[in-house]
Amino acid sequence: MTRARPKTIIKTENRIKMRKTLYFTYALVMTMALALITSCAPGPSKKAKEDALKEKEQDSIYLFSFFREPQGLGGLNLAYSHDLLEWKEIPGPFFEPSVGAKIKENDTLDDRFLRDPFLVKDPKPNGGYHMVWTTGKVGFGIAHSQDLVTWHGEEFVPVLPGRPAENCWAPKLFFNAEDGNWIVLWSSTLGDDTFPDPVVPGTSRNHRLWYMKTKDFKTYSEAQVFFDPGHSAIDANLFKAEGKYHLFFKDERANNTPDVNPEYQNIRVATSDDFYGPFTQISDPITGHGKGIWENEGPTPLKHRDKYYCFYDHHGVNGYFGLLKSDDLVHWKDISGQLKMPENCRHGNVLRVPAKEVANLVNAPIEYHKQ
Repeated sequence: MTRARPKTIIKTENRIKMRKTLYFTYALVMTMALALITSCAPGPSKKAKEDALKEKEQDSIYLFSFFREPQGLGGLNLAYSHDLLEWKEIPGPFFEPSVGAKIKENDTLDDRFLRDPFLVKDPKPNGGYHMVWTTGKVGFGIAHSQDLVTWHGEEFVPVLPGRPAENCWAPKLFFNAEDGNWIVLWSSTLGDDTFPDPVVPGTSRNHRLWYMKTKDFKTYSEAQVFFDPGHSAIDANLFKAEGKYHLFFKDERANNTPDVNPEYQNIRVATSDDFYGPFTQISDPITGHGKGIWENEGPTPLKHRDKYYCFYDHHGVNGYFGLLKSDDLVHWKDISGQLKMPENCRHGNVLRVPAKEVANLVNAPIEYHKQ
């Protein structure tokens, strides 16, 4: 026979259970209150954020690669800037090519083409830098460097072999992190009926934008059309922002006429959700609102802090280097009047590099090195 438990014991156990419940409830309420207080606490002030950004920016600096006429005589030129507006040239040159066409074919000197030098930093650790340039032949030049002073692996890479390509202009390099491929992007004209004849009067060439893939800069895929807006186009530059890919390019129609028409010979932008396109929604010209109303080329887009910028090369009479600014990649303002660039600089590229590497360039011997 089971004895009944004394009432005093039962009451004691109930009180213990009640206390445990109260303690648990108190702990839960306090935890939630602490979380609420933490979430409502003010974050870093605007000034603190700006100071942190400035400190981070002190570790890197903008570098501009460019050439000078005639045809890049004097090799690769470099300048640097902290704010994108005021640029200081570094005495050079830092590279002179040994591949490509001679600048003066009958000259005893071996000066070679180096137009449109496009310099890019490899995203891989210790990946160094890669540079491609226009050679004056149907192919591009390429070379590599760890420090921008000593260069190696210089090579001429032909494009569109077996096809009637007439040129290879303004090659550029872009890395696709999704598939691990680099692409070389350039413009070429074919001397056959692959594309319809130009409709706009004064269009003497019929460029389209082409690309090849590579993972190691030793083997390249077969060339394919990267972008065809239905007319001649050159100087494409690929820029990722706001979750999309933006292709800046020059509308090359009416390239050989004295009749000024700002609808052509200016920079436009097309967009895509994918690295390889298709690129659609072609914008109206974003250049042509400064001193040079047309003959603007060589777009170099980038983001600095919370604004977007696009450098361009006005190659007409009284040529100059220009700069656009935008809040949204749609509405652009020409701020070229604020820009101070090296004298007579032409088409190149702007990239962010570690400040210590620019210091090495400034202190490097004026003569370039090649191994």
